[in-house]
Amino acid sequence: AVAVLVAVASLWTLITAREPGHGPRIGWLLLVPMLALITIPQVPLGAFAVGLGSDRASFVRPSLDLPPLPDRREGAVDLSISDFIARTLFAPRTLEGVPVRLRGFVAPEPEAPSGYLLSRFRIGCCAADAQAMQVVVVNDVPRKADMWLEVVGVAKAAPDGSGRRPEMELHLVQARPIPIPDDPYEY
Repeated sequence: AVAVLVAVASLWTLITAREPGHGPRIGWLLLVPMLALITIPQVPLGAFAVGLGSDRASFVRPSLDLPPLPDRREGAVDLSISDFIARTLFAPRTLEGVPVRLRGFVAPEPEAPSGYLLSRFRIGCCAADAQAMQVVVVNDVPRKADMWLEVVGVAKAAPDGSGRRPEMELHLVQARPIPIPDDPYEY
């Protein structure tokens, strides 16, 4: 609000100056970022932004008291991607043999030729602090980047322990395209 006030005052001074060339000339440029924020539509983060992070490690707070899994719906447990990752890291036995349903967008994964990363951004306050939450999905056909999917699969240990990929993968049972949710982020 202060920046807008300064910009408007500067622009007013420039317009009403009695002698050309007097008064501040660049203060009105403070309006440009404000106008950009107002007029440019905000697009949700997607597959391109997943690869921008320097590390693929997901930041999940450890919890010793994970709640019980929700009841199955149509044969699978609905979980957010961040909840799935937390369970694979801190309570993998709770997922043994349990089909889970996740929703997210596709990000290509060169290290998984028969799969991709199912991704979703977790944010605290806004897109500026977004963290990519990613699950390696295997045993599927290649999918287009940024395509939104609902997948059902079973968590299994990844074959390599290199640390570059998550320790657990989701072995696909079924996948179906879905529309982009109204709120594409997890909180």
